[in-house]
Amino acid sequence: MLTALALLPALAGPLDPPGLRIDRITPTAYEAALRVDPGEPRFSGTAKISLTLEGKHKVIWLNALDIEVSEATMTAGGKTVPLTVVEGDAHHLGFRPKKPAKGDVVLDLTYTGGIRDEATEGAFAQEEGGRHYVLTQFEATDARRVFPSVDDPRHKLPWTLTLDVPEGLGAYANTPAVDEQVAEGRKVVHFATSKPMPSYLVAFAVGPFDEVDAGTAGREDVPVRILVPEGRAEHAAWAAEATGPVLETLEDYFDRPYPYEKLDVITIPQAVQFGAMENPGLITFTQSLVIARPEDDTEGRRRSFAQVQAHELGHQWFGNLVTPEWWDDIWLNESFASWIEHRATDTRWPEWNVGAGRVSSRNGALNLDARESSRQIREPIVEFDDIDAAFDGITYSKGQAVLEMAEAWLGTEVFRSGVKLYMERHAWGNATADDFLDALSTAANQDVSTTLRTFLDQPGAPVVSMAVSCEGSPDLSLSQQRLLSSGEADASLWQVPVCVRHEGGRECFLLTDREQTFPLSACPETLVPNDAYTGYYRSDLGADATRALLDSEALSSEERLGLIGDTAALIETGRLPPTLLLDQVASLAKSDDPLVVSSAVSVVAGISTRLVSDAQRPTYAAFVREHFAPVAAELGWEPVEGEAEEVVDLRRNVLGLLGSEGEDPEVIAEAQRRATQWLETRDGTDATLVGTALGLAAENGDKALFDTLSQQALAEEDRKRRGMLLDAIGAFEDPAIVPDVLILAGDESLGIRERAPLLFSPLMRPSTQAMGWSYVTENIDAIEKSVPGLARAYIVYLAGGFCSEDGARTTEDFFAERAKKYLTGKRALATVTEQIRLCEGNVARQAPAVEAFLTAEAERQAAVPAEAPPSEDAPSDAAPAEALDPVE
Repeated sequence: MLTALALLPALAGPLDPPGLRIDRITPTAYEAALRVDPGEPRFSGTAKISLTLEGKHKVIWLNALDIEVSEATMTAGGKTVPLTVVEGDAHHLGFRPKKPAKGDVVLDLTYTGGIRDEATEGAFAQEEGGRHYVLTQFEATDARRVFPSVDDPRHKLPWTLTLDVPEGLGAYANTPAVDEQVAEGRKVVHFATSKPMPSYLVAFAVGPFDEVDAGTAGREDVPVRILVPEGRAEHAAWAAEATGPVLETLEDYFDRPYPYEKLDVITIPQAVQFGAMENPGLITFTQSLVIARPEDDTEGRRRSFAQVQAHELGHQWFGNLVTPEWWDDIWLNESFASWIEHRATDTRWPEWNVGAGRVSSRNGALNLDARESSRQIREPIVEFDDIDAAFDGITYSKGQAVLEMAEAWLGTEVFRSGVKLYMERHAWGNATADDFLDALSTAANQDVSTTLRTFLDQPGAPVVSMAVSCEGSPDLSLSQQRLLSSGEADASLWQVPVCVRHEGGRECFLLTDREQTFPLSACPETLVPNDAYTGYYRSDLGADATRALLDSEALSSEERLGLIGDTAALIETGRLPPTLLLDQVASLAKSDDPLVVSSAVSVVAGISTRLVSDAQRPTYAAFVREHFAPVAAELGWEPVEGEAEEVVDLRRNVLGLLGSEGEDPEVIAEAQRRATQWLETRDGTDATLVGTALGLAAENGDKALFDTLSQQALAEEDRKRRGMLLDAIGAFEDPAIVPDVLILAGDESLGIRERAPLLFSPLMRPSTQAMGWSYVTENIDAIEKSVPGLARAYIVYLAGGFCSEDGARTTEDFFAERAKKYLTGKRALATVTEQIRLCEGNVARQAPAVEAFLTAEAERQAAVPAEAPPSEDAPSDAAPAEALDPVE
């Protein structure tokens, strides 16, 4: 029996603003006409919102932020009545009719809203080359900054937009323009009504864009354009070339056409919180990914664009066609898009060795998951901060890795069948994790949900210990526990698909208990503990077996990278000896696989900041030169036409290591020469090495070089070049120059994203951290003011260079109250302080062993007589540079 009080909300609707979600109000259509002038701080508009009200509502609540409504009416049953605007909280406006409203109604609103300046959220302004632009970014909850609406992903409805802009400017939206009228210096563009989509996917842009025709693509011959700032059309050739093939590769996988009428790719001169956004028909990209001058372009930039484009186009199915019902399932968008970007680019460009990037992403996710502060993929949305916190490495990288594991476990075609079934069942609607897992279970003809939920619904990841026994029938003993960077135990338990490989082939087992033993088909000489490293777990074979496997030829390139990542993680937690990888550097550096050599670079560089004392620095530098100078000598400073991108990366990595940690005088001198030439001519060094040359020159530079770099950075109009100059300025280590670096960090003529390295770099170096921290504490108000919206939580990471309990407490004391004001700030503070304490623990565990290693190394170096350099005519036993190219 219901009391009268219990019936009141159902009869009259809430009188106070609702919480995270607006219930019992369903939008069915939205029409908006906006007057937008780039360079102006506000826009004006009208909206016609069709709603269905469940029960009676004394106040009709909508999401609205920085919206001022001047007129509001409601039409219901053929009658139009005025509405009183009711001020709610920061995210809500209410509209009160004279009598409670119910059923189908239409609201007509006249209003204005703000155009953001620094923040790239809502409608925001950008300037490029003295010209003004307005673009939008609404995910996750910023559509309410432009459209009073029920800003919730579960509501997918048709949107009809009209833009009134100055004549001579371009106007773009999700759908094609159907009518354009020009009069009295204005242009009014009407756009076609969209297919059903949630508010966070609505998008528009206004400005003097150049339109690059990229032809048509896909099964429906969809027109494709690349929209770039005026004067940059010739720099968008690769974006125009690559977009169509990526779209067609995705259509082939899903076996269904791209769902929308057009495909525009539009550039944002400088995005702050994101790199790209999947708006249907109007995908936005940060400019550096889309365009580049030919003389500054690199293969790495082109690959990055293609992969990000595959991610954003993958969203057209994962997220746009089928949309999560709520933000706790945003992994159904981002994890899938991250997974499909690797699959699509690997299918279209198999020579790119995308698998290495996949394993690197997996390693990064497992590192995040080893922290106490890690969260689960499907994190409950309890408060507003939780929505934005869901867009992190756990959702993107861990979710991707879990899907890769599921695909490898079930089989490629079974997994694809499950994906296609999911699309068929939920196209143009919403879905939840249950819906996807049900489709996958149906396709696999087995319960997949129970296994995958152990990875979706709890934080962390397992370390699986393995032991082979060949006494009698061969078997494999497995045990699992959560791997925590602190080394502490945890009671978590997973159902782990474990796939191993040996001479007899691939065998898979489902580890469901703490310990289990499984029969093997044969006694292996070499056991690869994670076939292709698609399993989302760390593997622990013990020190001896790990050393042997690192030297084995049984591993693929990706597997060796995965094993090195696992080994590093187990060293950090104390499960393996601290110098196990250092002991392997000599052999790793001689590998003919550039990815493995780059991993050796990372191993050696990783001990430099915290584990090498000043007294042992010369020994360490000599160790670096001994093992990596031969690699640099073979690679040189000049790229070879047609060499693989992995070799390009290795050259940059090795030269950077030799100059910074190896203190190699020849490398430093050549870097200084090339930096000087480039600063004078913008020529003389390949684009892939300009940053390396500038950075090494700055590390060893004087005040005159600082003045040159800073003057050129402030005058440089090209964003990519300006970014390289500013990155180099952040590399200055001279304590007499660092204060000037920090002063430049406060120069508001530079974007906050450009200034970030000037702040972070001094703070991450022990020798300059005190100066950097003093600057932060003295200028925190100005720093907060310059950092917009969601990005403000990253301010907390300025403390990430601390490595002691005192540093952790200093961070907590300074940010305890401030972090509460930042979106996701509390989570950021917990993450940073845990990182600081883990750093201290790692140093305590590893420093004695590293010190002993370098002591022994010093004795060995002293016992080896210096060799005379070979003559130019002497034959070389070293492999030619081409031998480092996996494509060759």
